Amino acid sequence: MGRARDAILDALENLTAEELKKFKLKLLSVPLREGYGRIPRGALLSMDALDLTDKLVSFYLEAYGAELTANVLRDMGLQEMAGQLQAATHQGGSPCLASRSTGPRPHGGKEGDHLTHILPGCGA
Repeated sequence: MGRARDAILDALENLTAEELKKFKLKLLSVPLREGYGRIPRGALLSMDALDLTDKLVSFYLEAYGAELTANVLRDMGLQEMAGQLQAATHQGGSPCLASRSTGPRPHGGKEGDHLTHILPGCGA
């Protein structure tokens, strides 16, 4: 599993049954970024923490799923848990960016210059 997926699951598993129910209800009304749809209510309400994590990642991908989860937790008054989730998903920088040394550059660049690129599967 990815770091963000693990962090989402950890956060959801630490909610009480009532908090998880409230989380799902708030998830139905939280503003979404343009281009994203809602998880259908019928499917959402019957999910446990593991199923909900899988659904969040499949609907919103890991990074936005973690951001959305943190936003809902914050809306529920669980700022500390939201902060822990964001800290866990932002450790070490973005998982979609990679940096590598280019070594000597024939076209005027300095040795040791770095290129940053987006890893496959992370979008552009």
